[in-house]
Amino acid sequence: MVVSLLLGGAIFWLNDFSFLLSDVRVWLLIDYATRALVISLCMYALGPGIVPLFRVPFRLQEAVWSFSLILFGLAIEWSVRLWLGYGGLFSYPTIAGHTWKFIDTMIGIPLVAFSEELLARAVLLAILRARNWGNAATILCSALWFASFHWSLGSGSMVIAAIMGAAFMASLLATRSLVPALIAHYGVDMILFALPQWLGEGG
Repeated sequence: MVVSLLLGGAIFWLNDFSFLLSDVRVWLLIDYATRALVISLCMYALGPGIVPLFRVPFRLQEAVWSFSLILFGLAIEWSVRLWLGYGGLFSYPTIAGHTWKFIDTMIGIPLVAFSEELLARAVLLAILRARNWGNAATILCSALWFASFHWSLGSGSMVIAAIMGAAFMASLLATRSLVPALIAHYGVDMILFALPQWLGEGG
């Protein structure tokens, strides 16, 4: 499982170099492929242990966590950007064309949420629980691990990722479900990335 964790992290780190590609469509396809690979690694590592992470039915507790995490994520994003701005080695390209915007909204952003939550929360928690790590240490480790996935996007993105990584892990520990983090991750990314793409240009 540790091998899957480290290999998934390496895939994420190297994937950022695809930002150098001039063709956004190629970048998107590479990003989707690498995230699908990470999801496969996580599912292999977790095995049957992945099933309890998706609690059914969806309870009020999970709903409250999901909504609260979305609000918290937006507040953290805007606060940290005022403090640290954007910058970074790379930046997200603008997606032109309604077809590719639709594909990214319906496929790309869910892949981001699933791949990152499985690797930075589910797999990591399974490893740390097997080593008897406490909640505080687990939350801190998840925050730092998640921040490392955003290494190329600047200090602001890493700080935001660390804070949200801690919040997402806290929700998993509190609810024993990955669903609130998945919903919040998808919701925040939809508002911060997909929505501006749709509103920004007619393409």
